[in-house]
Amino acid sequence: MEKRLTKKIKALVLGIIGIFLILIIIREVHTFRIKNLWNSVREECEQKGLSFDFSDIIPEPVPDDKNFAYVAPLKPLLEYEEDGVTPLNPEKYDEASNFLIIPADLSSSLGPKGPELYHGYDLSAVQKFFRDDGMELWSQPVEAGEPAADVMLAIGRVAEDMDLLAKASKQRPFYRLNVKYEVKDFDEVKDFENIIGGASNFPQHLNAQWWFNIRCSAHLDNGNTESALADLKMSMFLAELYENEPNLLSQVCRLTLMRLALNPLWEGLAKKRWNAEQLDSLQNILANINYLEGLDKALRFERHLINQIHHYLRGLLNQDSDSFTASLASFGVPLALTGAVGFRLFPLKWFYISPSAFINGSQARSNELYIKYLNNTVDLKSRRIRPNAVKGFDQYFKKNALSHPYNFISGLFFGAGAPAVKKIGQMQNSIDQARIACALEAYHLKEGKYPQSLAELGKELPHDVFTGESYFYDPDSKGKYRIYGVGWNLKDDGGNVNAENSQSGEASNNEPMDVIWQNFPVSSSDEK
Repeated sequence: MEKRLTKKIKALVLGIIGIFLILIIIREVHTFRIKNLWNSVREECEQKGLSFDFSDIIPEPVPDDKNFAYVAPLKPLLEYEEDGVTPLNPEKYDEASNFLIIPADLSSSLGPKGPELYHGYDLSAVQKFFRDDGMELWSQPVEAGEPAADVMLAIGRVAEDMDLLAKASKQRPFYRLNVKYEVKDFDEVKDFENIIGGASNFPQHLNAQWWFNIRCSAHLDNGNTESALADLKMSMFLAELYENEPNLLSQVCRLTLMRLALNPLWEGLAKKRWNAEQLDSLQNILANINYLEGLDKALRFERHLINQIHHYLRGLLNQDSDSFTASLASFGVPLALTGAVGFRLFPLKWFYISPSAFINGSQARSNELYIKYLNNTVDLKSRRIRPNAVKGFDQYFKKNALSHPYNFISGLFFGAGAPAVKKIGQMQNSIDQARIACALEAYHLKEGKYPQSLAELGKELPHDVFTGESYFYDPDSKGKYRIYGVGWNLKDDGGNVNAENSQSGEASNNEPMDVIWQNFPVSSSDEK
């Protein structure tokens, strides 16, 4: 009886050992197969000319004496934090710089004068803010005067800093924060600031730009167009500081600032304030703004960044780092990464006992997706964005983001790609349309009327970046016109824009997405 029991125990032990050995063999075979997959994908990338050298995408350093990033009123937030001033402590901002006094919600001052995208500043609402916030603080008269005059009095408090920035923009025409753009330690918040680069200074740029925009509007009301143009150019300069920043977030910040800069430009056109020389100057500025180059670089940067993350994880694994616990190693995801981005492990439905298989498989998947969808999204030669490629990428992630752990890291960093591509393409169309609008106003100054077609302008004009076709131009008999492109859905919706949907950032084939610039001549009664 005992011998029989002993034999059963031995058989059970041998069976368990056998199963364990089989699992180890399966694990090793799986690890080996995924490593070969990654090597194959890497070879394919290299054959297509895709680099794995992160330094290839990093912008060149900027000499300190030419670097606008460290002008005093725009001192980087990192340095403020060292002084005990943080974004969570805004009441201290004014101790560092007047530009960090964030005005209250002035959405009422941005009342649209049309159903589409552009509008001027309602200076009476801005005037009311300054008076309500403290008449003595903002040098407001006892009795309210003309809005433009009272706003100019308030601006006097920050005029010195504005003049400093305007002067510095000529002496320091380049921009680059001293960040390394590296993946080093996800436990450190500053590592994410290294990754996002110049975008970490966005709040200061946004606040400074607000002052230039409202002063531009006040100068337009006062008929001082030379000063208005100078402020408008400064607003656009602040927007274009991110031009050479390589990451997608910086490019989105860039277009956000430029959209705000287009408001006073539109206002000057609507009020017919700009003269021929000024219109020509604005056309030249707009012609040199290229969001497609920034987008192409940003998509390549995101791929490089994902590869760097996998390189970082592989280094942790090779070091047998404590960042990998037994359970986390099963997924191949270190605690530091999941904690830093605020994600838990529940999206990872498959249990992998091989961290190296996860890392290699995840990196292979990321690069496969880039090759399939994103590598050909932007065609710089033809000046085109291909929405269908990005929509395919977006649809893939909507269906598969949580179905496989290899999609986990790609989803974190590529997931925002489709909305960003859409917004950036729309912004390039808006810039093109603003440029055409300036040409139309120059024609009107000369001929006393608008042309019946864009061909009458007699100059080479940009095309819709989504279709490669000319923009639509729709003049009427009352001195109004519309310029529009068919936009993201590649359909002509007759120049109609669903404003709510247009800001959603969601890729949809059904929403009307014409990108439109509409002229609304402002009468003298409107100005009052």
